[in-house]
Amino acid sequence: SPGAVASSPSSETSVVAAALYDKAGKLYATYPDGIALQELPPLLAQDGIRFSGLHLTIFQPVTQQEARVGTLYIRKDLRGNVHRLLFYGLTMLAVMTLSAGLALLFSGPVQRRISKPILDLAALARRISGQKDFTVRVPDEPTVEELALLHRAFNEMLEQIHARDLSLQKHAETLEQHVTERTRSLEDTTRQLYDFCHSIAHDLKAPIRAQAAYARILVEEFAEKLGAEGTGYAARILDAANRQSRIVSDLLTHVSLGRSDLPIVPVDLATTAAQVRTDLLI
Repeated sequence: SPGAVASSPSSETSVVAAALYDKAGKLYATYPDGIALQELPPLLAQDGIRFSGLHLTIFQPVTQQEARVGTLYIRKDLRGNVHRLLFYGLTMLAVMTLSAGLALLFSGPVQRRISKPILDLAALARRISGQKDFTVRVPDEPTVEELALLHRAFNEMLEQIHARDLSLQKHAETLEQHVTERTRSLEDTTRQLYDFCHSIAHDLKAPIRAQAAYARILVEEFAEKLGAEGTGYAARILDAANRQSRIVSDLLTHVSLGRSDLPIVPVDLATTAAQVRTDLLI
């Protein structure tokens, strides 16, 4: 009934004004009782919901058997809703602030349990990279299972690297010892070869000196008896003996090169070629 419709807003304390109009727009009932007509709209607006400041205005059609018989006007005060929203917002802000504080309070120890082992690993890795010292180990094992597994794996890796380092160092020492022994053996062999060549050169020079001396005697004292041809042969024998003596001396010099730096001197190729030609004509 129209009276029931008009009296129904009394259950909503936020409704500050309500009115029921008939089909022609004539005022039929109001809420609350005794409300001034100035509080009601003079003209009906289009159906719908509108916001005006802190108020909500509603124009809703009233129908009967699908025929419009009037219009319902309601104006609600939204300050209570704003206060509730403000209260809810402040409550939520307080809860979030409290939650953040508790999170910070309890996250400190948890963060130290997680971040400290990782920071220790990073510091240890920098130390190993800088000092190349693979004998260090991660001192404390964390209580978190994943981090403990990481610590154990890191220490095992360091142990493997350290063992490989020791093996390489031992192998290098053994190799250095072998090189030293081989070098000493080579030096002994070279010294023995030099002594042998020096002895051979000394033994070869004695008969060469005798050949050269007798050839010189033949050239100097028996030239008339030998004649020109015999003297030429004696001179060739003397020249060959002198060359052989130089060859023995050069051989000894060549063997001695291992004990000194190789001298670099200019060589007269024309003289060398002439000497080769003379040797071939003998």
